Order: sequence, then structure tokens, then C-alpha cells
Amino acid sequence: MKRLFISLYLLLSLSILGIGWTLEEVWHSTFGQQQANQPSLLLLADLLEQMPAEQRQRYLSKIDANPERPVALLSQDQISLQTSQALAPNQVLRTVNNHKQQYLFIPVGEQVLMLGPLAAAPLAGWETTFTLGFYLLLALVILLWIRPLSRDLRKLELAANDFAKAKWNTRVNLLPSSQVVFLGEAFNKMGKQIGNLIDNQQHLSNTVSHELRTPLARLKFAMALLPSYCSDQKTLEQRSQFIEDMQLDIAEMEGLLTELLSYARLESAQLNVDRQLCDLSLLVQQTVERIQPLCQQRIIATGIEQPCCVMLEPSLIERALQNLLTNALRYHRHKIQVNLVRHCDTWQIDVENDGPAISEHEQQHIFEPFYRAANNQQQDRGFGLGLAIICRIMARHQGDISLTSNEQVTRFSLHAPLDQPPS
Repeated sequence: MKRLFISLYLLLSLSILGIGWTLEEVWHSTFGQQQANQPSLLLLADLLEQMPAEQRQRYLSKIDANPERPVALLSQDQISLQTSQALAPNQVLRTVNNHKQQYLFIPVGEQVLMLGPLAAAPLAGWETTFTLGFYLLLALVILLWIRPLSRDLRKLELAANDFAKAKWNTRVNLLPSSQVVFLGEAFNKMGKQIGNLIDNQQHLSNTVSHELRTPLARLKFAMALLPSYCSDQKTLEQRSQFIEDMQLDIAEMEGLLTELLSYARLESAQLNVDRQLCDLSLLVQQTVERIQPLCQQRIIATGIEQPCCVMLEPSLIERALQNLLTNALRYHRHKIQVNLVRHCDTWQIDVENDGPAISEHEQQHIFEPFYRAANNQQQDRGFGLGLAIICRIMARHQGDISLTSNEQVTRFSLHAPLDQPPS
């Protein structure tokens, strides 16, 4: 808005100065000589008024006559003026006759001093036209400035109406020189974010319905078989196994809903941020100790010998590290290692294992919600939300997650700045 105000201020200021100066030059070049006649006429009238009436005419006759500027002393009954015109002391009255000849009158006692006839200026009587022309030119300049502004605002209005009709791909294309280009950029940014949110919601809805369909179908089938398992034909062990299978299906749906709620809670990465000063070395050590009983081999942790105090949300970083360690437990062969590295202005946690490599194609999609690698779909009953949740956790800390994978090692790295700007 500052740019818009400055441009309007400069436009009006320069237009008034430019048009005013031009019209003033035209005015002086046209009426300058006529206005120069008035002071000399006032001086002559003042001089004559101090003389007796009978000496005034003789004095005028002694003055060198100028054919282009004839001067005469008349009595007031020799002058016929319009009712709207009246003589006043020390004031020059200017009139123009039908032949475009100009006369100047000024009272001298009971007499009237007349200068004329003078050749009227080509634009005599156009003073009002000049004033009107000034305002019209100024209005034209403002119109030329407002018209592209109005056009661009109209584009924004049409785009907003299209957006209201659920056309999420609507964008505004404005010239870089537009006065409201910043509004267009803000609108396009908003449209992109809303479009992404809508796409994510649709994707989540479709995926959740697909993920829930399988356990619900098993539960529905189990409910149909429930009467037969209540009969005496089934053993206690069969009944227990039947109930356990139903509980597993319920637990699977609960797990999916829990993961989905965690992912949705982190969707707005800048809301309800509660960072605390935390020793990252101690957090890594405690998380590794908590996961260690699940792993037959010792999990190696390096870089935790010295304290590393940073501002973060401990529960979320611990959640991200647990997810990475859980994935490493599933795929490692002989080794899992966690490295904490502190750089000049960032911190980094690497979780690596010696499991199978992740293909380049899968690396491009592995952080998407509900995506599961081809070699993972039959090994566990995860939902493909773990890495997506980590992405949102790191975005909440103005950081990110990266992946390096080859035949020797697969490494996930968490990065975030030491001094994070307030959200």
C-alpha cells in the first residue's frame, strides 16, 4: 500500500506543477502586456487626480502620444457601461466591445481616464476556459493512473469470484509494473496454499476410507461368524483366537485414527508452538535407551558427550526420532547408529542403518502421506504416516528432513536452526 500511496502522491504533485507551469507560461505570454498597462494607468490617474480639472487635459496633450495606446480624459456621462460594470476608485475596469477592442477605465475625480482602444489579446475572455482546462487535464492524468488500477482490481475481483466457485487453480497474472502486484502475489500464494490443503484433504479422505475398509470388512465378517463361535462346537482356544483377531482389527483402526489425528494436529505448523530450552544430547540418549530393548544389537549413539541446549518442542523431536529408530529396527541387518552434530547455526540428527537401499523413485515419494515402499507393504501394518509426520514436525521447527540411501547405508537426517525465529 505504501507504494500505491507514494505513486499517487507523486503523480498528483508533478501533474499540478507541470500543468500549472505550462498554463502560467501561456497566460503570461498572452495577457502579460495587458496586465502591464494597468500599473502605468494607475500611476497616471493618481497624478491627474492631484491636478485641477482644467489642467488635466493640457497635461495629457503634452504627453507623447502612442498610437497603439491612446489615452483620453472623459466625463462620466460620456461613458456607457453595463449594469454589471461599475467604476471604483483606484481600480481599473476592463471591457471588450463587439469588435474585440479592449478599453481600460479608471475614475479621476468626477472624470474618467480611458486607455484604448487596444487590440484585444487572441485569448481574451478565456480565463475561465483556462481554469477549466487545468482541472480537466488534471482529471485526465488521474484517469490514466486509475484506469490500469481499476483493471487490475477487476482481475482480482473475477479471480476471487472464481475461487468462491471452488476453482482452486485460479491465479491472477498482473504486470510487474502494476500498482497492486503485491496483492496479486498474495492472492496467488493464498490460492496455492488453499489448493494444497484441499488436495491434501481429498487425498487423506480417500486414503483413510481405503485403509479403514479392510479392518471394517474383517470385523463385519467376524460379526457374521459370531453366532457360530458362541456354540459348543468351538473350543475355548478357537474362541480366544477369534476375539483376539477382532481386537487386532479394532487396534488397527485406532492406530490409524491416532496417526491421522497427529498428522492433522501438525497441519498448521505455526500454531500453538511451545518451545523450551532442551538438552538435545540428553533427549537423544533417553530416546535410544527407550528403543534399545526392542533391538538385539546395541544402538550406537555418537555426539552426545557434550550438552547441546537448543530451543525446541521436546515431545515432537522425540516423536520424530522414535519414528526414525522404529523404521531402522524394521530394516536393519546388523547396525543402527544415531549421530548428533552441532554446526555453527544448525543442529543435525542422523539415524542410519545397514538395511536394503531405497530406490531413487521411492525416495521422491517416501515423505508423502500414506506412501509405503514396495518392500514394506507386506512386512508391517504401518500406515505410511510416520515420515509425513516427521516432515511436519521439522517444518514446525523451521527445519527439514533429508534422505541418503545406497547399498552400504540408509541415512535419515533431521536439520533445524539453533536460533529459530519466533512463530
